[in-house]
Amino acid sequence: MDLDERAYREGCAILDIQTSALRRYGEIVAAQGAALGADDMDRVADLAEHVDRLIAELSASGRRMAPLHDRLREGRLAGPRAEALRARTDAIGDLAGAAERAVRGLVSELVRRRNDVRRQLATLDAAAVAGTSYAVAAASPRGAFDRLI
Repeated sequence: MDLDERAYREGCAILDIQTSALRRYGEIVAAQGAALGADDMDRVADLAEHVDRLIAELSASGRRMAPLHDRLREGRLAGPRAEALRARTDAIGDLAGAAERAVRGLVSELVRRRNDVRRQLATLDAAAVAGTSYAVAAASPRGAFDRLI
């Protein structure tokens, strides 16, 4: 049995919302990558707020689509409308996969940069500690205080 016209139109409207949101998501992730490349961490953070809204939008539309998607996936629907929605759902899956790969790349770069900063801070901290008289008193918990008395 194929979908009735109303269910088909509703499914198409939901898929339109998801497609648009996923495209915007991909654009934002690309903009974040460009901002990261320019060392503009404020811009990366500002864009993350937009991502949060898009994720909420995708989640809401996904919940609306879930019953129809389940019927399509389980093969309970057959016919031209059902096949058209199945094809659009597959295309959205491809779009979501591309967005996920882009996010993984962005996250990997952010993690790499965070680790670099941690190493730099540890090096600076070690150099600062080595340059003070407090470093020699490490054996005593009160070492620095003891030397002052």
